[in-house]
Amino acid sequence: MATGDRDSRLKCSYAYDEREKIRRLIKLKEDFRSAFLRAHGLSETLVKARLLRRWHRNEVIIRLGNNDKWQTRDALTTDGCTVETLNALDGALGRCEMVWTSKLLRKKLKEKDLRQCEVSIATVEADGRRQSHKETAVFKHDDSIKPMEEFYVHDKQFWSSHQFSKLRNLAIHFCLSFSRELALKSFTMVQKNLDEFAKNWLDIVPGKPDPTITADGAKDIENAVTNSRPTWSDLSEACGLTLLPDLDAIQSTEIETTEDCGGGTEKAGDQAGNQNDGDKHDAVDSPTVEVAP
Repeated sequence: MATGDRDSRLKCSYAYDEREKIRRLIKLKEDFRSAFLRAHGLSETLVKARLLRRWHRNEVIIRLGNNDKWQTRDALTTDGCTVETLNALDGALGRCEMVWTSKLLRKKLKEKDLRQCEVSIATVEADGRRQSHKETAVFKHDDSIKPMEEFYVHDKQFWSSHQFSKLRNLAIHFCLSFSRELALKSFTMVQKNLDEFAKNWLDIVPGKPDPTITADGAKDIENAVTNSRPTWSDLSEACGLTLLPDLDAIQSTEIETTEDCGGGTEKAGDQAGNQNDGDKHDAVDSPTVEVAP
């Protein structure tokens, strides 16, 4: 997981955009099942982002193959681990389900509970030839690092990661009817998840706060991201979609053409109207719900 400010802002911008989609599904579409499933997906993404962040901070360690030695990501790099192998390890962590990821972050797991997965290890021979083979990788949290406390652990109205995932599986594989209350509860969980992530997991250097974030924390992150959303060019570059047309340039050309044809005033009026409509939509209060423990 990249640690640069620009990449962190893109991730947070994506998360806030997803949150707004969930809000619209509940408030405008009343599609409670879709809202719940999207909320679970966003929650899982944010939990995995924390795990990958700890892996890149050398707070999650790994044991490869028959080696008894536990190593950090930086130690693997020092030992000559290739970029391909590091990427494969990143991918293996990213594919872990939310329940296990949450356990790894919050508890000191016993050996039998540790996650094992096969990864492709790339090596460079003395003659320069590249070889690859399969190895078993085992991940665990560094016992010297304090485990993370789940963001809703003290609030009994919320589901645990296991309960959240169980409901998701019931929704996918069985005919489970979703009420507005369940959808609103999942939205509130996502909001708490996102607030904690924005407040504590966007530091550029591990342990040092982002200088652009003030003491007000998560709200400032949300405002900053909302007011400086990435352009189409930024998103295309970040996702490696360089073959797609540059919509920013196309829209800029369309505006210039409209003004040359004398339609600038009408175009500007339409844009202002659309902007006002957007402002009204953004002003909609976040749905909240009180659920009995």
